[in-house]
Order: sequence, then structure tokens, then C-alpha cells
Amino acid sequence: MLRSAMGGGAYAGLRSELLMTETFFPVCNAALLNDPERPLRQPSDLRHHTLLHELAEGIPEYVTWRQWLAFAGVDDIDAEHGPRFSHTFLALQAASSGQGVALATSALIGDYLEAGRLVRPFPQQLPGASQYYVVCPEAVAERPAIAAFRSWIHDEAAKHATLR
Repeated sequence: MLRSAMGGGAYAGLRSELLMTETFFPVCNAALLNDPERPLRQPSDLRHHTLLHELAEGIPEYVTWRQWLAFAGVDDIDAEHGPRFSHTFLALQAASSGQGVALATSALIGDYLEAGRLVRPFPQQLPGASQYYVVCPEAVAERPAIAAFRSWIHDEAAKHATLR
């Protein structure tokens, strides 16, 4: 009866409450920030680093390096260059081991930032086209168990948001 959904938030006959927004931003091993030969201080410095890509086939609105670089005002970097990984986890693992800079999604970054395995070199973050919602039929939205779950999941999402 209760589901989470990713999308625009309008679903006929259903109560839809925003759970969390999704943003995209670069992440890397902290050692890259102060690399003596190629410090990573501003988005244009990415030209000296390997861009790690996630193959997001079948996800038409997934943010790519090309989109993020344009958003950050950087237009002279080959946004297609660099290795491609079949899953977010693999790209984040490569970034945490110092192999390059990955483009992370706030919804999937997990504890990488909190644990210090990855850092955000820049504050710029591009909003995703879709957001996350908790959705249930309007007729049952106020049942005690469903209302309690909605409250709990909102609290958990808020805790996650503070870790980004």
C-alpha cells in the first residue's frame, strides 16, 4: 500500500509527499584535493583528472559529466573521456581508491562522505530531474501504521540529507 517513487510527484488518486531531492556532484579521494602537481580546487581543474562514468543506460534523465560541467560553466573538458562502470558502487569505489573523480548522486552516496572515503571538491550540485516521494493511496494515508511509517521514513531521509 505504501511505496516510494522517483519522479515528478503527481500521481492521480495518491498522496505523494516529497521524501528527498536528488542532486549530482563530483566526489574524489581527499588526496586529489592537494595533489602537488594537479590540485583540485575548482571545476576547471577537472581537466587534469580522470572522469569516472556510470553507465546509466535506461535512465533517460540521469545527469552526466557533460551536463554537470556545463552547469559549472566549464566547456573545454572532454566530458566523455574516462572509464565507464556498470554500477554507481563501482564508480564510487574507483574514486575512493584515487583512480579519478566520480559524479555522485546525493541519493546513493551512502556513508562514503560521512566515513571520509570520498570528499566533495566543489560546492556546485546540479539538481536531478526527478525527486523521491513516499506515495500511498489517499484513502489509507491516515491509518496509524501508515502515518507512523511515513513519519519514520521522513525522519530517516532528513538524517541522510544532513550527511551530504
